[in-house]
Formats: sequence, C-alpha cells, structure tokens
Amino acid sequence: MKKLVILITSLLWAVQANATLMSVELDSSSYMVGDVATANIVISDIEQEFGFQKLLASFEFDLTFNNTQLGYRESSFGNLLDVDPLFPSSQFTDSTSVAGEVYMSELSLAFGPDLFFAQSGLDSFTLASVSFDVLASGTSMLELTNVELGDDLGIAFSDIATSSANLTTNSINVSEPSSLAIFGLSLLLLLGRKAAK
Repeated sequence: MKKLVILITSLLWAVQANATLMSVELDSSSYMVGDVATANIVISDIEQEFGFQKLLASFEFDLTFNNTQLGYRESSFGNLLDVDPLFPSSQFTDSTSVAGEVYMSELSLAFGPDLFFAQSGLDSFTLASVSFDVLASGTSMLELTNVELGDDLGIAFSDIATSSANLTTNSINVSEPSSLAIFGLSLLLLLGRKAAK
C-alpha cells in the first residue's frame, strides 16, 4: 500500500511540474540616451498535463516601466499563436490607458493540431516584443503583471511565475576632448601648410 501511495504521489508531481515562466528579456545589457530598447516577452518551462506540454492559445499581460526614462514606441507579436492563415489570431495592444504600462493580449483561433505542430518540442518562445525610446539615464524595472495564459481548450494555466528585467541607461555620449584636440591640431597643420606655400 505504501508503494502505491508513493507511486501516485510521484505521478501527480510529474503531471503538475514546475510553474510556467514568463520573463522579460532585453536586447542589450545597457543603453545610451537616444537608443531604442527592445524587451522580448518570453514563455518557458511551460507546464505539463498528463506528461505533455500544454499548448498556449491565449495570453494577456501588463508590462510596467518607468515612463520618465522610457517612452513607448511600438510592439509586435510572435508567430506561434497566429498559425492558421484562414483564421488569424486576435491581437490587441493598449499603451495609452495607463501611464508607464503597456497591455497586450492575443487569442489564437487555430485548432489544437495546428498549435501542436507550431509549438511542439519548443522549450521557450517569444510571445511579443515591446520597443521603447530611451529618454533619460538611470535604471528602470520592466515588470510583468496581471499575466493570464490559456490553452487550446480555453483552460487557464494553473501556475505562472514571472521574471522582470532592469534596463540600465548611461548618459549621452559626447565627443572626447582628445578627439577634438586632434581634429583642431590637424586643422592648424593644414592651415599652416597653405600659408607656407
């Protein structure tokens, strides 16, 4: 009897594995004022059900940021939910309702087999990308909130973890004094040559 309980417990643990992870991944480790910074929203460690990775058919989230340092530029969606050419997915972005926040959602209208062929075997993939104009120096945390995920049967994912990112910005690059001195010296030499002739 004890062995049966242990077997059932281990099967249940295998069925309900780790939490699905939603993370923010930046395209660079640091930025300068005036740069364009892109944050990719990546799903990984996708939860399993009965030993199979669940199919993702819908998501929604808010991405919060420091709007004194970053200005929203544009956003785009990945291509692993929009897999049926006859039934394009429903995609929505709102960057104006709340300052310092971008809301994004996508609902796939594809059938389960289409999603399976697109997502099967992938450990992680990008759901969306959000680009910002870097306005000021400092550090801004990009954080995911109000995350909801759904599978191809409309059932919500049970366990979701999130990972944020810190965007570090340096002040704008100014020409170094030594570069200006070399340029000025070269100009003086040229003028001196012309005067000598």
